Amino acid sequence: MTVISTIITKHYVALASDSFLTTSRSGGLSDVIEYQESKLVRVPAWKGAMGYWGLARDGARWNTFEWLQTQAGRAGDYASPAKFAAGLGEKLTHALSGLRVAKPLDRGLGIHLTVYERVRDYWIPEIFVLSNFTDVTYSEVLPQGFRVSRETYATLRQLRQADEHGDPACRLEVHTALQQGIMFLYNNGDPILFNPIANAILESFKKLLERGQLKDPSSVSTHLSIARRPVYTSRVPATHRALGLGTERRAHRQVAQDALPDDLGHFRDGDQDVLMKKFGWPRVGIWWQFAAVCFLFAVLFVFVPLWLHYSPSFCPPHKDVWTVKGNEYSKRGKQKPETPNYTITKEKKHSNKGDKDTADADQDSFICDELKLTDVLIAYFTLCLVVVGWFTMRSADENTKRKERAYVIAAGLRGIPKRNTGGWLRDNRAKSSMFNGPWRMAIQNLGQTPGFTTKVEWGICSNQVFEERNGARVSELFEVEFSAWRKKCLRLGCTEVQDIFRPTEMALQYRHVEIPDELRKPGNVFFGRIDYKDVFRDPHYSTFALRITKDGEHTDGIADAYSDDHD
Repeated sequence: MTVISTIITKHYVALASDSFLTTSRSGGLSDVIEYQESKLVRVPAWKGAMGYWGLARDGARWNTFEWLQTQAGRAGDYASPAKFAAGLGEKLTHALSGLRVAKPLDRGLGIHLTVYERVRDYWIPEIFVLSNFTDVTYSEVLPQGFRVSRETYATLRQLRQADEHGDPACRLEVHTALQQGIMFLYNNGDPILFNPIANAILESFKKLLERGQLKDPSSVSTHLSIARRPVYTSRVPATHRALGLGTERRAHRQVAQDALPDDLGHFRDGDQDVLMKKFGWPRVGIWWQFAAVCFLFAVLFVFVPLWLHYSPSFCPPHKDVWTVKGNEYSKRGKQKPETPNYTITKEKKHSNKGDKDTADADQDSFICDELKLTDVLIAYFTLCLVVVGWFTMRSADENTKRKERAYVIAAGLRGIPKRNTGGWLRDNRAKSSMFNGPWRMAIQNLGQTPGFTTKVEWGICSNQVFEERNGARVSELFEVEFSAWRKKCLRLGCTEVQDIFRPTEMALQYRHVEIPDELRKPGNVFFGRIDYKDVFRDPHYSTFALRITKDGEHTDGIADAYSDDHD
């Protein structure tokens, strides 16, 4: 049985399959008739692809790959991907019903169809499963033909597949889940046997990602390396450009080979730069860093030498050797001897060993005999002056950046002014009753230089649900561990669009976040996180949590979003 997998992430959609074609014979055995036969077909009209398992050929009467290629070329004749999927199911039912086979199970066929659907300015991936099998045991086929199901929303909410899951609200929930890091994985062919192995490998790479040892998890090369040979992969990126499948049968294989080395190597050895380790200094204040460096130098250049100097095991005490030399001088013409003069000197120790031992002895002699506390302290304080100068320059640089950088914050929700609203009232005593919906999020830059938004995550929920976060900060609410809590929210959104916000006195409306009137109700909480970069290319973030007042006229900042939860 074919092994076929589809993975859907916020970065791209990836399809993989084996490349064997087999034929059954007596005794339950099978023969391989093709070793490198593609089972993936490109669908450029909907920025997607198809992969199949089950019936591949029936002599000259049927060829699944060629039939799918023909239908993919006609995909643009349909008004939407959903209609193309439905039409494909009807045509398959009609085509295979007239195929003469030894037993009905020989008509068994399943297809993964991935597409991108345009929903409210977003391209959102979807997978349709077309199958005439009754269940995943693949032991019987449906007498009525092919069943077409839309999968992503049902998987997200753990529901039965339904046609209404194609509604915009459901599709946007899938989009939000993908932006929050949720990944959809579908295996068919023989999932009972294949899933345990595939899931074990997947969980291993998830752990590597959590530990920070998986380099560039969004890279196609990384995922191709995970798949490895002989299972070749094909990808449809979220940039709306279908790649990797090509028009030839083996084009998907060529894409994988281009990305993989000739020598497969091993992940343990860093093959394909898949594994990595992250190192970095902890983020602490600059003067704490200065104190740590001074302490380190003090240990290395003061305490260690002095400890060696006064350590009996390193510098054993020894007796000084002195020599006395006497000289007697007489004056001419005098018989009386003069008082002798004496010169007393300390005799240096000499080593009779080799040059290396002599050098070691001289080094020991410096530490044990010539080292002085005053010399050590002078050297240490001189070194500290150099460190002070370096940290002063760093501090000045950080202070300049802190002063000149952008400070991007959320400035509430803004509506459309009513005609009878005066300009002064609107600017100085604004109330929500002076405006009509829908309500757009406002963003303001309070810094000195432009800021560049990279991601805006937001949600709206009741005050009761917001309090159930158990004191967690707003920036933490978009992490994976709060996925269950986020399901209680009324609406969630995530936008990864880079916009420029120059410093202004007035907030600017952000068109990517829009709230309808029915969600702007008293007691609801509008919360979120803004990720942005400044002109120095440093990343920053700010958060907000605004509760709509009881009269519905204003919003109040709550929690510690504005005051503490930012950088």
